[in-house]
Amino acid sequence: MKVFILFLLFGTSLCLENSGSADDNVWPTFLRTIGIMGDLYPDVGAQCRVDYKHIYSFDCNTEISSGSPATSVHKLRPHDISVIGAMGDSLTAGFGSDACTLAELVNEYRGRAWPVGGDDTIDDVSTLPNIIKKFNPNLKGYSTGVSGYFSEEAAFNTAISGARSEHMTTMTNEMISRMKAHPAVDFKADWKVVSIFIGANDLCQYCFNFHKYSAEQYVEHVREALDIMHREMPRTLINLQGILRVTDVDHLSGLKCDLIHFAACNCAMFKEGDDHQELVELIQSYQSKTEELVMSGRYDTRDDFTVVYQPFLTNTRFPLLPNLEGDSSYFAPDCFHFSAKGHATMAKELWKNMLQPVGQKSDSWNPPEDIKCPTKENPYIYTNMNSGIDVEKYPYYAETQGGATTIQISLLTIVLSTIVYVTNRI
Repeated sequence: MKVFILFLLFGTSLCLENSGSADDNVWPTFLRTIGIMGDLYPDVGAQCRVDYKHIYSFDCNTEISSGSPATSVHKLRPHDISVIGAMGDSLTAGFGSDACTLAELVNEYRGRAWPVGGDDTIDDVSTLPNIIKKFNPNLKGYSTGVSGYFSEEAAFNTAISGARSEHMTTMTNEMISRMKAHPAVDFKADWKVVSIFIGANDLCQYCFNFHKYSAEQYVEHVREALDIMHREMPRTLINLQGILRVTDVDHLSGLKCDLIHFAACNCAMFKEGDDHQELVELIQSYQSKTEELVMSGRYDTRDDFTVVYQPFLTNTRFPLLPNLEGDSSYFAPDCFHFSAKGHATMAKELWKNMLQPVGQKSDSWNPPEDIKCPTKENPYIYTNMNSGIDVEKYPYYAETQGGATTIQISLLTIVLSTIVYVTNRI
């Protein structure tokens, strides 16, 4: 049966004008496939939106974490956050998140995107901005509605559908430009939170160019973007979210899903044996090298800027039904992008990571949990500098931030030893 399906997939790919390997960009191929499949799978009505929604309970005492305005990013409370932004690919753009049909899929529902959507309230739509709005109703920068990249409603969401890590600097410069130009934003004084999620399209094209989509090149592109923000953005906390395990998406099977998976990510789908293991190791390398960059101390050089690696996808395995098939309610009709329920879960998990110390953050989804609350004892968003890093777990952090202490101790030891030696000689 699998051979027959792969034969159909190969035939479908020949019908498309340009394959991903031809232009090193699978996104046009994916969109054309959606158009073809839309004719084969007609509209099914709007009832699916009821099934796809998953509202998490917000029951936090928002006054517990209030206090004097933050003067350091390492003492940043939810109340202090005035501006929200995000960048990434089609997932961050909210591609198809509120779609019931393949025809609706091409809409970018940015207002419902987990890191930057601001449609309605947390009582109706679970997103990071809607959580933060409970603490600061005057939050600025979130996206609304169905909106394209250049639309006013996109606000500070500069995600580009089909984007890869090589596009990060473009998105970064655009976001900074929008923030500086916005009349309601005090770029120097407002505390900003920017969430980054990129890399799925790199993984989906790695087999076309192993060097271009290597973990080293991926991290280099991310570093370039972070360096720009570090240099140009005051009062900013960056959430750098680890890459998801795209191979797990093939748990959603069937002719429609298989055809779309082949068009969207044929480098990562249907892999078995050594090929599958190679991809899993590549994903792990993306994750570990990104975390190592953040934990290097490169972005912990001043009190008004930091980058935090949020690992909630590191070991996430997408939810399965009792029959061990993938739970499609977390996905849009293309069996690839997140549905509203998937976005809601992503928002809840990102927020939870923000309230967990570095080194103690959850590294997988826990869908049954409700939204985590800050406490009076722990009101701050956790960073590398306020988490009490376990240097045994993060030795490369010890070599940088902790390394200074190590060097100082070594120098002190040398000085003391010299004094003892000289004293004994006298």
